[in-house]
Amino acid sequence: MKNLLICSLLIVLFSCPAIADSLYPNYVEGEVLVVTNMPATFAYSAMGTSGASAYSQAISDQAEAFARSFGLKALNTYPEIAVISGKSIIHLRSEKST
Repeated sequence: MKNLLICSLLIVLFSCPAIADSLYPNYVEGEVLVVTNMPATFAYSAMGTSGASAYSQAISDQAEAFARSFGLKALNTYPEIAVISGKSIIHLRSEKST
């Protein structure tokens, strides 16, 4: 019984990397998503449609500044998520080759 338990645990342990690879097949080396607070200077609910583009630009500017401070490139931002959650998500890529 003890040998069966040990064999079962070893099978599970050695299969974990394979399971992780199948769960996250779109992982890209050198890229990351970062969650930050949205710009405090904007209250989106008080803006009209013209304010929405200003808000998107503020999110983009914040992402670019954040990326530059770490030597990264901002690929994408998601201002729609920031409106709902109050958090800005930034897709970053390393400029350096690994």
